[in-house]
Amino acid sequence: MKSFATLGALYYILKGIHADLPTSRDMEVIESALLQAITHARQTPADLSSRLQSVQAQASRSLSIHVRRELTEQWN
Repeated sequence: MKSFATLGALYYILKGIHADLPTSRDMEVIESALLQAITHARQTPADLSSRLQSVQAQASRSLSIHVRRELTEQWN
């Protein structure tokens, strides 16, 4: 999961949730996080560009992002 998060493939990693035996509070937190993720997904482009804009991706994919910018500038 953490490696997917560093690539910007996950919206958010929930912490403190008991996945094997969730409490009602855990379920509320999960539902809220899902609703936030859905809202965010509906407000972003339907392509993969948003995966390069997350905080995690900015840190772990900085060179890839830089190369993409350079190529865009050269091609346009």
